[in-house]
Amino acid sequence: MNSQVIEVVHFEEGKQSLVGVPLAGSKLRAILLKLDFHDLMSLGVSSAGWKHKQVVLRNNRWYVSVGRMIRDADKNQKVIPKDGNPLNLRRDNLILAPGRAKFRARVKHKRSDVKRNRRGVRATTSA
Repeated sequence: MNSQVIEVVHFEEGKQSLVGVPLAGSKLRAILLKLDFHDLMSLGVSSAGWKHKQVVLRNNRWYVSVGRMIRDADKNQKVIPKDGNPLNLRRDNLILAPGRAKFRARVKHKRSDVKRNRRGVRATTSA
């Protein structure tokens, strides 16, 4: 199994303790409160493989929106960044609004990423 080293940057801005999480295949970082970051880590979320545009992480065969996890959005709510920057994942910047999200909290993998077995579909793993 490949182990990937992720450099998470801790810093302070004003009175807020923040964390910068690098995005996969990019030099950009998602910024979120240190407390929210630790909450995500306590849920078993990995900081590796976060992706750009809408910050998502991979959980088995699903992509999950980090902003939706931070704000604990229901299926009939969407999360909108107040400042328009999808990388600013500070809780006070994420607004809950009625309606469905453009990018659902869970999106299936491409067909090439899964293989069938007798019990259904499961994600393939690379060794």
